[in-house]
Amino acid sequence: MNILCEQQNIVISPEWIPRENIERADYLSRCLDSDDWLVSVNVFSMLSSKWGPYSVDRFASHLNAKCLRFNSRWWVPGCEAVDAMVQWWGKDLNWVVPPPRLAAECINKIIQEKAKCTVVLPYWKSAAYWTCLTDMYGSYKPFITGVLNLHRFNVVEKGSGNNGIFAKNPYFLTC
Repeated sequence: MNILCEQQNIVISPEWIPRENIERADYLSRCLDSDDWLVSVNVFSMLSSKWGPYSVDRFASHLNAKCLRFNSRWWVPGCEAVDAMVQWWGKDLNWVVPPPRLAAECINKIIQEKAKCTVVLPYWKSAAYWTCLTDMYGSYKPFITGVLNLHRFNVVEKGSGNNGIFAKNPYFLTC
């Protein structure tokens, strides 16, 4: 590195800046995505062949988007919009792999907007969102037109950051 700097006439002068003067940058550096995992390319291809092709990936980043159009939690290069939950889903065929904490909200949005989606969720009967998918007898609700239980392994891949539990050994269900 030193030789490159000398060749290019670059001088590096580190400067200490007190934390109170960089609160915003300090805060942003601590924003971790604990839901940083993605559906494997093979699983996406299989589901896209069955129910796609999808026009927009609703919960993605520039590192894991499965569609040319995608929504991201924060602005990242190439994202069409920030915050999928405030976008209108009704006109698209949506690829939806929400963080489990947003699953119930997503399901309600899909119903309200009559959106066409493939939703990938952990098969997790004790999760709060499970009652949004099933009735009191355990049958899937009428708005669900197809279900495919995916194998336990090789469904997801680790993301590039602080991976959540679902990047390890998840059970997944698609609706």
